[in-house]
Amino acid sequence: MTIRTFLSARLRLYLRNYLTRRRLRRQLQHLDAPALAALVSDLGISQGDLAAEAGRPFWRSSQLEQARRERTEAMRSSVSSVSPPRTVNAA
Repeated sequence: MTIRTFLSARLRLYLRNYLTRRRLRRQLQHLDAPALAALVSDLGISQGDLAAEAGRPFWRSSQLEQARRERTEAMRSSVSSVSPPRTVNAA
């Protein structure tokens, strides 16, 4: 894979994520009260949290995405700092 192909694929991924975020946040802003109440009860988060998510710019990831990314990075760093298990020869 060339660097150009890699960058093109990465750019398409970012663009798709941004467009999806923008679409979902606009839909969230235009929900009527009964639909918003149902969403709040289904997700188990407050209306304030939903309003904050709807107000975020499309280029910013949600707090859930950021928390997932931080957990992934923490797991990677903990795995890389652990030495592989030693094998014991049963001779």
